[in-house]
Amino acid sequence: MIKKVAKKAGVSAAIVSRALNPETQGAVKPETVWKIQSIVSEFGYLLHSAVGSLSRGQFRTIGLPVNLHKDTNSGYVGNILKGILKGLDEIGYDLKLMPLKSSYSLSVLFDKQIIDGIIFTHDSYLDYLHLKTASKGGKILPAVVINGFDLMQGINQLYVNSYNAAGTMAEYVLSKGYKDVFIIGGDLENADAELRKQAFIDMARKKGIRFIKRRYVNGKFSEQGGYEAVKTVFKIEPKFRGVLFCLNDAMAIGVLRALGELGLHCPGDIKVTGFDDVSQAEFTNPALTTIRFPLSDMGYESVRVIYRILKGELKRYLRKEFPHQLIVRSSC
Repeated sequence: MIKKVAKKAGVSAAIVSRALNPETQGAVKPETVWKIQSIVSEFGYLLHSAVGSLSRGQFRTIGLPVNLHKDTNSGYVGNILKGILKGLDEIGYDLKLMPLKSSYSLSVLFDKQIIDGIIFTHDSYLDYLHLKTASKGGKILPAVVINGFDLMQGINQLYVNSYNAAGTMAEYVLSKGYKDVFIIGGDLENADAELRKQAFIDMARKKGIRFIKRRYVNGKFSEQGGYEAVKTVFKIEPKFRGVLFCLNDAMAIGVLRALGELGLHCPGDIKVTGFDDVSQAEFTNPALTTIRFPLSDMGYESVRVIYRILKGELKRYLRKEFPHQLIVRSSC
């Protein structure tokens, strides 16, 4: 990358290296230093990260693909981000947000030194990148997907077993004697939505309860989707009184708002459960019963995994399962 800057500046790579290093910057003409720094900024590089790293072939930056419409308001991504930022602060790396506007080749991103590593907060985001290359120069790629369960080989995975976690919530709900249940989920093409739905159905079957197909409503894994799903539920069954089993907390938050507007009381009339235990879950009214995923810990660990790869300490792709925890609050 230093050669690219040198070519545009019309100077040697050695001069670029001196101009970006505070200890040798004085040996370069001020106008040349300014020109080189302007080119570095033009290319989108951070000056303090570029110093001493361009010549090593590292940019000291980790990429985070994001859906700017959804993720900026997502408690799920926000909790993961807390851990990522903590890890980056410890190793002195920067974060590059990568809007999901087009399809990228992961190998090209690394070859061009745009990033040194990449973290996916959803396995669905893998559709935006081509993972055909499982290794680079005999080394594994510094890429991690969080909560991508049972994926293909060729990427590091940190996950909570969604099927087991949903089974824990289903067992809790059904063991309390609550048999009337609507599931508020997402598109069934989504792996997590399918796993969590199936976990509930399997647990219900074990307890001799038949799940009715029409009682699965797509809440699109969002607050707005959960809000709209409640209206659908009461169109299907206007007199429904039971449990709204939400497959993430965002939908549960939207559900609680919709219930209030309909004049229904939670947990008196309708009970609600969530999934993930985002920071808002404790402060909804009523507080949300949910499944806790250690999202911040997973974000932090994702940075540590990438750093170990970059240092040459991790030689094989890692697949690590994190524990889940049932958090019982007043909504159910």
